[in-house]
Amino acid sequence: MHWNNFQFCCRYLEQKLSEGDELKSAQDKLIAGYPRYQPKQLQYNPIYKSILKADNQQELLSIYGKLRINQNTESIAKLTNIKSYLVLIFVVFLIMVFISSTYTIPVFQEIFSIMDSPIAEELELVNIYWLFSSVMIIVCGAIVFRFSFLIEQVKVAGNPFQPSLFKRLILTKRIINELENIDALIHSPIDHHINSYSPKENEFYQLIKNDNLNVVLELETLINQTYIKLNKTINSRLSVLLTLVCFSIVFSIYIFLSSLYTPIFATGTII
Repeated sequence: MHWNNFQFCCRYLEQKLSEGDELKSAQDKLIAGYPRYQPKQLQYNPIYKSILKADNQQELLSIYGKLRINQNTESIAKLTNIKSYLVLIFVVFLIMVFISSTYTIPVFQEIFSIMDSPIAEELELVNIYWLFSSVMIIVCGAIVFRFSFLIEQVKVAGNPFQPSLFKRLILTKRIINELENIDALIHSPIDHHINSYSPKENEFYQLIKNDNLNVVLELETLINQTYIKLNKTINSRLSVLLTLVCFSIVFSIYIFLSSLYTPIFATGTII
């Protein structure tokens, strides 16, 4: 469930509770009147499940309904758009490899076999070179796409980031720490311990609440500041990964051209 949809649902339910409706009745009206905000997904939202168990439901709905989180990922999107060009180059590379391995190389192999030239044995390794370079591109590309998918999950409301071993290999420790810090701040109003940052952020929430400060404004400011740092860190990591993909593509094209020109030069030598 996207964070914006979750916020609308919270604002709607808080308004209905203030008008005297029961939460169950308000939720039924929300589902019937506003399907575009996907209110049926509330039942799977961890934050909303915690709100249902809390005594201060209206207060929590008010907080989450007003908590504006700036999940602007335009700077990240500019880098991820490069993936489209890399995919296009890779597709062209595969087509060239297919044509060469299916039509061009077999002709040269037959010619050199007739001439009893040792170059024929070298041509047998060409497909192995191309297969290796193709696998290298696919692996690097898969890492980039998986990285982008993990970052998109940041926009999902209420689902704490779970750093598995695979995610730790793709993401940096700094990205994981910032994601967990944001999660801890977002879940602090419901006083949940979801990661190592939770005790500190839960204590901070209680402090600003006891001091009668604007809890929404203070949480919003801290979360958005962390998001700014997170975006910079993600951009840095993504730049490295895209550079790796570019290098693998350039290296693969080099292998392709060098292996393709080898029989051509050899033909000239024999003649």
